[in-house]
Amino acid sequence: MAKKLGCHRTNIYRIFDSVSIDTNVLYRLSSILKFDFFKIYSDNLTEETRSE
Repeated sequence: MAKKLGCHRTNIYRIFDSVSIDTNVLYRLSSILKFDFFKIYSDNLTEETRSE
């Protein structure tokens, strides 16, 4: 994963340990892992607006 992101392995650990993540990094991780992390937030936002 670090190689695909173009960074050192220790940076991957920092990304996963951080409280937040840059959207560009999240996009790149989504592409590498073939999982839409943005959908999780989008679905939560949709649920919140429905409950209001």
